[in-house]
Amino acid sequence: MAWIETTGKLKSSLSAISDPLIIIQPFLGGLVYLSILAGYPPLWLSWLIFLTPFLLRWWLWGTVVKRTLFDVPILILTLGLLVGVAVSPDKSVSLETLQTFLACILMYYSGVTNAMRITWYWKLVVLVTFIVFMTLATLTFAQTSLGVRIVSFNQWLYQAAGHLPFSTDYNISANALGTIMGISVPGFLAFSLLSKDVARRVVAGLLAAFCAFLLIMSASTNGLVAAFVGICFLLFLWKPWAIFLYLPAGICGIWLMIAKYYPAATSTWSWIVHLITDRAAIWRETLLILKDKVLTGIGLGTWFEQYASLGGDSIKQQHAHNDFLQLFSDCGLLGVLALFVAAAILIIGTWRIWHSPKKNLWWVLGMSSAVAMLALAANGIFETSISGFIVVSISEGVITSYHCVAVPVIWVLAGIFSWAYVQVRNPNTSQGSHDQLSR
Repeated sequence: MAWIETTGKLKSSLSAISDPLIIIQPFLGGLVYLSILAGYPPLWLSWLIFLTPFLLRWWLWGTVVKRTLFDVPILILTLGLLVGVAVSPDKSVSLETLQTFLACILMYYSGVTNAMRITWYWKLVVLVTFIVFMTLATLTFAQTSLGVRIVSFNQWLYQAAGHLPFSTDYNISANALGTIMGISVPGFLAFSLLSKDVARRVVAGLLAAFCAFLLIMSASTNGLVAAFVGICFLLFLWKPWAIFLYLPAGICGIWLMIAKYYPAATSTWSWIVHLITDRAAIWRETLLILKDKVLTGIGLGTWFEQYASLGGDSIKQQHAHNDFLQLFSDCGLLGVLALFVAAAILIIGTWRIWHSPKKNLWWVLGMSSAVAMLALAANGIFETSISGFIVVSISEGVITSYHCVAVPVIWVLAGIFSWAYVQVRNPNTSQGSHDQLSR
């Protein structure tokens, strides 16, 4: 009896501090990234802090995480990641990449679990994510390295940001910013068009306009294509009959923007042909690398090293410029299988949400995240958005040190979609219920 009473008092004491820790848990995964990229705090300490709320969940509630829509593809992907580490020629890089993927997976699960208990949690996730994105945007324009993309209409912004006290030589790709803004524009626009709340529509519309401004300033054609695809899908759902109006208008708009971005090109068409042929050459070389390692891939996070060994321009090409091939290279057939299973779940889930009679806030969030993920998939045709390559040092024109890390963007979107799906299909699963989410 004394032991039971002591345990009860301990649980009561832990409950007082558990809520704040559990609320901020998904964001604690950033400590793992900080340890890998900056070297502090110690990696073991970051993992200890990050995992502690999971132990609190188990101690207080008897559960760690809830089941979600994407459990099966995540399990397959995890197995593929382990295979990628096992066959990797550079274990140090692969282990870093593995840890960032595991951090993203745990951030996803902790975020979905929190959202099932806290109705306002999605607002916190969107706010923090937006702040992180704006920080990355500021760093992109404040950098002074060779990786910047300065054209006639954004030169003033680079000059203004260059006077900031934290201007840096750290290379944050303009395409990375373009990817983020390319999915944010259709996502916020979807929320603005589909929401019935006037205040939310106005705020989301202003955010969409602001992100569109940053997208244009980034001079990222891949981001423009992503935004175009996402907006077309959204408008097709919203007003299907108008496709013959906005599709040609969008194509003409992108055509004109490319002409403005790259005035040195003999024609916009020649630039498009050059982009496709350039990417196709990288894809062919990637398939050549994979020829004898179809089952296992070439090693998690090591595409750059394998490509450089073929004599490729490793300074300019640091990833496969295609999400499918990047995942194939990292995880082999298991990675490809996980991608297709996740895509099938997303398509079915989007169909069910769209045809749900409950046109509430969760319905709006579900459709907005689905539109953003479609835009991200379009971006993944010519760019890599599931993982990122960060240069640490270059010597005599050769990259001598780098990090390859998982990009959390898709995990944030998947989390929002997953818990929105549950609320639309079965709202009784919220507030502590442990019903299956795959229903």
